[in-house]
Amino acid sequence: MPEPILSIEDLTVTFETLEGKYRALNGINLQVKPLEIVGLVGESGCGKSSLALAVVGLLPVPPAKILRGSILFKGDNLLNCTDVDIEKVRGTGISMIFQEPLTSLNPLLTVGDQINEAITVRLERENSDHNRATVRAGSIEWLRKVGIPDPERALYRYPHELSGGMRQRIMIAMALAESPKLMIADEPTSALDVTTQAQILKLTRKLVEEVKASVLFISHDLAVVAQIADRVAVMYTGMIVEEGSAVEVFVNPLHPYTQALLASYPRRQSINEPLTVIPGHVPSLTRIPSGCPFHPRCSYAKEECKTERPNLREVSGHKVACVLY
Repeated sequence: MPEPILSIEDLTVTFETLEGKYRALNGINLQVKPLEIVGLVGESGCGKSSLALAVVGLLPVPPAKILRGSILFKGDNLLNCTDVDIEKVRGTGISMIFQEPLTSLNPLLTVGDQINEAITVRLERENSDHNRATVRAGSIEWLRKVGIPDPERALYRYPHELSGGMRQRIMIAMALAESPKLMIADEPTSALDVTTQAQILKLTRKLVEEVKASVLFISHDLAVVAQIADRVAVMYTGMIVEEGSAVEVFVNPLHPYTQALLASYPRRQSINEPLTVIPGHVPSLTRIPSGCPFHPRCSYAKEECKTERPNLREVSGHKVACVLY
């Protein structure tokens, strides 16, 4: 079995806030294997983006503080790396697609300038000979790969001149043009319509196979993750509560939170029926309930759930953190 490209072990991160310590990540254990797409799902505020920022070394320190754990990328612990070493890992090692491309792209630079920079970084790190003409040709080729019409002309356009779907294609081109080993996509389709979402997901899977990259795909949209992920991890209050293959998690969910998430997803056959909702609210990460953090909202909760915090354990082919098992 090949070694994982990314291995996160017991990662715990807090933020100092006016309300107290905000525990964004609480003992996260997660692996991404070579050529694998892992989907990370959960409600807003559960710590998905904090995990992504921790991996690429972009957590704001302070107020963020990593209490314990490790982030192993190709065997090296990124938490022990200097800022210079992390800079070398970003891009050609790990690339990232952020949630909103309009705010992620530089509004003062043309599309060509921004893709040219990504390609130049890769060529310099590979010690490859290059000039402006070869970099420009590479940029045009990547624009063509991501389906941008008239790529020669698109090089000279600014981000605000493009649609949301086109901007997201530019972000994918920039992320993959550096030939990373791992790409982290943080809610890359949340601002797009359903048709464009499907196109972006299909394009992403095709291109990551081409560059032979692994992917950590973050989303709160279960339908999106079901379309692209090989394996799925479900997060709640900074913890992973269930993990398994996409088929196992979506067809046979074990954790009550995963079951509730899937039950609340709208279905065509129930168009005239009220939507199923998860009772209660996501707790503040400054005041996480004792025991299982989901027990105040869980219809299966027992007395032991209020005091015992279950660990992730192997059950029926995948992992779940619940006293029911």
